[in-house]
Amino acid sequence: MPRIKAPVARAVIPLALLLTAAIAVAVVVAGYAPFGGPRASGEVMLILRGIANSEHPRGQLDDESALEYARRLGYRGEVLDVAGGSSAQVTMALDRIRGDEKVTALYGFSGGGYNAKRIWSELDADEQARIGKVVVIGSPGMDKDDFP
Repeated sequence: MPRIKAPVARAVIPLALLLTAAIAVAVVVAGYAPFGGPRASGEVMLILRGIANSEHPRGQLDDESALEYARRLGYRGEVLDVAGGSSAQVTMALDRIRGDEKVTALYGFSGGGYNAKRIWSELDADEQARIGKVVVIGSPGMDKDDFP
């Protein structure tokens, strides 16, 4: 069996370590969820669309991005199929929250963000305590203090 000379061994060992480290990093990154892991309980993030327009009669929202955001936070995202800025969205959301204790998060976009505040104000103390996360995007003037 041939023997590896010292200069070659010095080159092979760092290369082997580098490859091992690269494989370890690839394995870690492949399973990496940047915002949090899956919730075993199947908790739901209720997603509220924005105001309707001619191109988006059921409300503006990039559904796939919102659902992916919910997934990365560990929730099962559920988009309400109704435009924001309407009392119909508020009624549907309250029915979902009150009818399913797995609804533990809200995501409101634009008019849906303003409705999130209205929904929050109509929840009783126990229902508010169950909602562990509220995300509002594209609703100027909204503040975390709106969701005590």
